[in-house]
Amino acid sequence: MIEAASRDGVDVAFDVIPHEWSHTYMMASIPAWARAGGIEATLARLSDADARARIKAAPAPIWRLVLDRRWDDIVLLRADANPGLVGETLRAIGAKRGADPFDAALDLLLEEGSAAGQVMWTSRNFRDRDICLCLGHAKCSVMSDTLALSRTGPLKDMIGSLSGYGWVARLLGHYVRDRGVLSLAGAIEMITSRPADRLGLKGRGRLVVGAFADVAVFDADAVADQSTARAPTQHPTGFRTTIVNGVVAFTGGERTPARTGRVLRGNWP
Repeated sequence: MIEAASRDGVDVAFDVIPHEWSHTYMMASIPAWARAGGIEATLARLSDADARARIKAAPAPIWRLVLDRRWDDIVLLRADANPGLVGETLRAIGAKRGADPFDAALDLLLEEGSAAGQVMWTSRNFRDRDICLCLGHAKCSVMSDTLALSRTGPLKDMIGSLSGYGWVARLLGHYVRDRGVLSLAGAIEMITSRPADRLGLKGRGRLVVGAFADVAVFDADAVADQSTARAPTQHPTGFRTTIVNGVVAFTGGERTPARTGRVLRGNWP
């Protein structure tokens, strides 16, 4: 489709997350009618046997995995009321509770109360061979599709996804060094100059005289993603120094006091 559109003169490109996992809020898999009226109304429906049966029978949940009951491929990512279950599959959680996995999921939402909208799960949604196919395409860039928040301070308990901390390390370590799916130079282009050009960011994405000095120094033999479903905010290994706008922001495994980042805006027509 992309190549056909390009032949027709359409300016089209795409990006890919460098792992098989996808994430969303658990509440997103509940039908819209069941979420109508706000969180209290939703919780009331989850507590009602008839309404719960309708929710479970919904023909088009956000994930086909739910419809196919592939509970071994769905893992709890965030549940403040049940932190001990984070990292477990829904199949395992259901078994521990002696409940159907779907009922276990809905019970987790109930137990979260007013914060039910923050419960997250992640699933193995993509095929590795499709990711490799994408990485070999000239129109492809690589992204995280999330945010990475500080592990300290008021947002320390917020989790974006499994890719927030380790997506670059997984690309460079897993797909480049370990499997040879693409070259190191090609991978770096996918996360620097190619997206910068696509977004119209001038002076970014290249190490050239006159550009903003954004530099990441890493050991190609050591770079590796360390994040897991139980610990998604683990920093990757192998990165030595990061320079942001000409000032060292990270070195020796630690952040520096520098705050030289700025909001980047594309030069759109």
